[in-house]
Amino acid sequence: MAAEDTAAEPEAVREAPSAPPRVGVPDVLAAAYGAVMGALLFVVAHRALPDDAMITLSYARNLAERGEWALIPGLAANTATSPLHVWLEASLVLVTGRPELSVGVLLALTIGVVALCLQRMHGPFVCGAGVILLVANPFLASATGLEVYLTVAAILGLVGAGAAGRWWVLGVVGGLAVLTRPDLAVAVVAVVALAAAHHRRVRGPLLALLITGVVAAPWHVWSWARFGSAVPDTLVVKADAGDSWGGYTYADGIGHYLGYWPEPTRLVLAGLVAGLVTWLACLVRLVRHRALGPRGWSGLAFGAVGLAHYGAMSALGGAPFFWYYTPVIAGAALCTVVVADAALRPRPTVVGVAGAAVVMALAATTIAQDVGRGAPWDGFAPIRINWATPAQYEAIASGLPVGATVESPGEIGYLAFHCRCRVVDYFSDPGRMVPYIARFRADHDGPLWQLNYLHREPQPPVPAQYRLVYEASAPDGPGQWPTTFPGDRVKRMRLEAVGP
Repeated sequence: MAAEDTAAEPEAVREAPSAPPRVGVPDVLAAAYGAVMGALLFVVAHRALPDDAMITLSYARNLAERGEWALIPGLAANTATSPLHVWLEASLVLVTGRPELSVGVLLALTIGVVALCLQRMHGPFVCGAGVILLVANPFLASATGLEVYLTVAAILGLVGAGAAGRWWVLGVVGGLAVLTRPDLAVAVVAVVALAAAHHRRVRGPLLALLITGVVAAPWHVWSWARFGSAVPDTLVVKADAGDSWGGYTYADGIGHYLGYWPEPTRLVLAGLVAGLVTWLACLVRLVRHRALGPRGWSGLAFGAVGLAHYGAMSALGGAPFFWYYTPVIAGAALCTVVVADAALRPRPTVVGVAGAAVVMALAATTIAQDVGRGAPWDGFAPIRINWATPAQYEAIASGLPVGATVESPGEIGYLAFHCRCRVVDYFSDPGRMVPYIARFRADHDGPLWQLNYLHREPQPPVPAQYRLVYEASAPDGPGQWPTTFPGDRVKRMRLEAVGP
């Protein structure tokens, strides 16, 4: 930004200096604090990782050990939702030689980055309280092993670069955000639009969007050429909520979780309400005063990212997997913290003290509930949608025929990771994805989707000798294993031969 432009702006909305501040002792302490919090979260949650986390870890292990983009060895697939997460985990698998440990190391590093960003953007209170709210949140903590905290780091990078008007940085972070999750393109557009209005610029924001495309495009072009789709194949399955969610979609999916896990979900809802109130306060101040200070702008941006993502995902009508709510949950938490911090400056006010009290009450209540479950969680995270515990899935995998090909019962992550056999379903076998893509294309016949599947060549499914069947009754014979979901209902997995 030119000097005359800076002088013309109100003091409250002047951007940060073009050169980032040097890393100091507070920054190092903040990063260390975040890393320790991430490590503690992994210690608590490592026995209760969601099944989808093991899908990502299988991709990372196969990439590191065999150079394959595949869920199971020797069968290339395109069902890894977060390429960047897979690449980072694979890098750590190469370093540690232990795939499960790489999940914990990446979690510690990622939350360390989150803490560092919060410290550099808004200081120790926002860093300390923000990290606690994010790490303790039931939806986010229950998704440990997935890309939730990488998503938070991407959002922080977007908002920080947008506030400072660093368009090149905003573009690079935007590209990495899209590689973290394709739907984060909504967050990129929201931040770029706000930054353009904030700095009264057009060229810089357009440059940021161009760089975002340049960073993200190579992977998507390669995926389009190699797999016949520029986006992961999981889109065609998870874009449809189906009957398994009892009529719930992403828009009202919180209601599903209230029915099964009321206490942790109420805490999530309380955080969302607090975030909405503080975001509206930012909006009112902007309308009344035509200016926002740095914390007010960040609060506005965090809330806008969450609401924009929620609106886009709701319009798609997709399934309400709890980790899909990460942008709106993180946006609400960070908006609440930065606005409370702003109201404490330069001297504490009633609003500031009340806001800080709300933040601390949310953090304390959530931590108490998480710790009250015991540590580490023994197979049961605060929010859990999988049909069996990790230990149960490992027992099933150890009992499957070595070297055989087995159809999954509908969940594949733990089974594929631990079994000395080939576990197949639409996640691991592109041939079994064919009918889902056909149905999706029948419902979405626009030119973009025609282009996306232009090179798609249907493959025959890999034949299986056995299948696992998930049934609502207790085991009563050999080749059967107990499963528990929810905790008071015992079902079973049963192995059966597949006929010719």
